[in-house]
Amino acid sequence: MTIYYTHDFNSRIKGESHRLLEKAIAIHIGDSNKAAELVSNIHSCTELGKPMIDGFNDFSISHSRNTWAVLIADSQCGLDVQYTQNSNVAVIAKRYYAAEEYELVSSGGGVDEFFRIWARREALVKAVGTTIVNSNLPCVLGSRAEFEDGIWIIKDVDIPKCEGSDKYYAAVCVKADEEVSYVRI
Repeated sequence: MTIYYTHDFNSRIKGESHRLLEKAIAIHIGDSNKAAELVSNIHSCTELGKPMIDGFNDFSISHSRNTWAVLIADSQCGLDVQYTQNSNVAVIAKRYYAAEEYELVSSGGGVDEFFRIWARREALVKAVGTTIVNSNLPCVLGSRAEFEDGIWIIKDVDIPKCEGSDKYYAAVCVKADEEVSYVRI
């Protein structure tokens, strides 16, 4: 899996995310003409609008403020980037987080822990194609989560940040390969 990113994203420019996706795919496959063709065939693969491109890897786009990133992976994947901001994190965590996650935020983890967990939950949501309000979402504090049709690997990632930028958190989620069982004989 590879993450392509920029800190020069401007959401007010129409088509900017599309242009950046095309640029990332061109770098990924080494062919800008093929990348343009692939991106021209982008479509939604779920009722929630997760984008996909037939004949290309799974990918997940995230942006927050001026940071834009795309994760390209061989299996189902999700990526989220979250800049910290002043929020009533305890109230939001109580509503959307698993009990263990809420406890961590409300017992002193505060804003930083809230946004780290939020990025992890959003990465899972994007990978599986659901919404953050899904009350069946599992706890995402560990490196693995079981949800609906499989095992998901969740990992905090450090996207290099530009000098002087605010603090942000990023996480990826990918579908794990089939579980391996070990039996000693």
